[in-house]
Amino acid sequence: LFQELAHKENKCIIVVTHSQEVAKKSDRAVYLSKKKLVVNEI
Repeated sequence: LFQELAHKENKCIIVVTHSQEVAKKSDRAVYLSKKKLVVNEI
């Protein structure tokens, strides 16, 4: 629902989660790994 709304309205929605399942549904995910930010664009 959030992704559909964001694409339709050309908006950014930020979700903070520990769930890999939720992260997999995003267009872009930013992870903290070994004190560094890692960006994955899907």
